[in-house]
Amino acid sequence: MRGCPTPTLTPALSLEGRGRRRQERTLVPNDTDRYLTLAEAAVKGAVDAGASHAEAAAGRSRDIAVEVERSSIRSAESGHGESLSIRAFVDGAAASLSIEGLQQTDARAAGAECARMAAAATPDPDFHDLAHPDPCDEIEGLYDEAVAAFGVAEAVRAAVANVDEAKKVADVVVVQGDVGVEESVGALANSNGVSLVSRATSLHLAFFAILRDGDDVGSYHDFDLGRRLDDVSLTGLGRRVAEQARRFLGGRQIDTARRDLILGPLAAYGFLQSILAAANAESVQRGRSFMAGREGTRIAAEALTLIDDPLIPRGIRSGAHDGEGVRRRRTTVIDCGVLTTYLHNTYTANKAGCRPTGHGTQGGGIAATNLQVALGDRPADDLIAETKDGIYVNPGAITPNMTSGDVSSSIDFGYRIDDGRLVHPVVTCLVGGTVWELLDHIDAVSSDCREEPGNVLPTIRIRDILVAGGG
Repeated sequence: MRGCPTPTLTPALSLEGRGRRRQERTLVPNDTDRYLTLAEAAVKGAVDAGASHAEAAAGRSRDIAVEVERSSIRSAESGHGESLSIRAFVDGAAASLSIEGLQQTDARAAGAECARMAAAATPDPDFHDLAHPDPCDEIEGLYDEAVAAFGVAEAVRAAVANVDEAKKVADVVVVQGDVGVEESVGALANSNGVSLVSRATSLHLAFFAILRDGDDVGSYHDFDLGRRLDDVSLTGLGRRVAEQARRFLGGRQIDTARRDLILGPLAAYGFLQSILAAANAESVQRGRSFMAGREGTRIAAEALTLIDDPLIPRGIRSGAHDGEGVRRRRTTVIDCGVLTTYLHNTYTANKAGCRPTGHGTQGGGIAATNLQVALGDRPADDLIAETKDGIYVNPGAITPNMTSGDVSSSIDFGYRIDDGRLVHPVVTCLVGGTVWELLDHIDAVSSDCREEPGNVLPTIRIRDILVAGGG
């Protein structure tokens, strides 16, 4: 099985260049040398103009976007663009600048201009340094010639085929969604000697099906994605979302009560990704995360171990280095319920007096990579069979408020569990409580899982949670 169209699984292609959309063309692999030269020229221009530190990323990307609306092709677009982004620092003060003209003289001039902007900015006493060189081999499988050669016509054919499949399930089904392709080539350089190049591809399909039967409505969404063409099924998704939408017809209201909550792979992924997002050190340091002050403490049940692993071949968020050039490593973020570390870039690590974790992005942000969850010893079917009174959710967005940790999330794709069986869909339900209650009440992680490129998505069971119904 494949994934659902959640933003957290959207491919994060490192060292990618963005610019104006232009006519379609395939990138030339040897362009990495040109982009590295431009990035290094921009860094030199900034340093020569007085910057104590500077970094630059140059590159270009090609993309295809085919949109489906009301079961028809709404648009089909393709283009490419290139750009250069620079950060310069003077006495801790920072400035950023992006340009689209990528001649070497333009790069040097842009670097110098960025340094002059930094000299006029307010100093930041918490800035100390940028990444230092730590070379290693690139991760296998992040670039695929077959995806690079994938054209608009092929993307349109894939979209039409999936709509046709959905219509065979039920002629009245309405389908919306998209097919997207990305190919990027880029380079990163900084004043400490970091010098990196990168190539990446990705392909995804995402569809949402809506099925009406009188006043009754059933719907479902799902997606498929990968770095390489043979990791993606170009057909089958339309049929699957239509069949699942039909299963969600006949939803019923339930009474408000404390029940067990079982999150299927997609719902569990969304919930656990929100936990990793809250471990963002920048948010913690600014007091904007419910994880503040929790490092080194138990925050979840012993059954939960979360690992961030950017080193998996073909992983959708894999890469040997992060967006700042820091070498990435496999990181256990939650170990048997204990929060072992926050996710750091160079700035937050310098501020905290610790080592960067390799989660920096271009421009100074922080982002998690591939999610791995330690599996349990029983399959998902057993977790459901053991549940007397509960709700099964998949997909869904059971996510906490990032600052307070409060949870108030609607269940849009849920089933009532009665004596170990899924008996009927539910409507107008709400999960309430706090993130700490949900984490503490996790009592089982399934032994089976759904796998996406680089990601392991098991089912998790959370005991005794308030589910508000409309009955």
